[in-house]
Amino acid sequence: MAAGDNTPVIIKECSAVADKTPEGYGLSVEILGSVIQSTPKSVVTENWGVTVAADGTISKG
Repeated sequence: MAAGDNTPVIIKECSAVADKTPEGYGLSVEILGSVIQSTPKSVVTENWGVTVAADGTISKG
């Protein structure tokens, strides 16, 4: 994605299933996002420990 772009909505709603929550418990949700810079290619190879071929395919080591 280009800098400043947004991803589409992934999660619209999250709620406990009715009558399935044990007494004394509640729903707690934490949504985390993680990214890694993909260009230049050296960033990917150095941080992920993979090889990136000329066609963009990735292989371990």
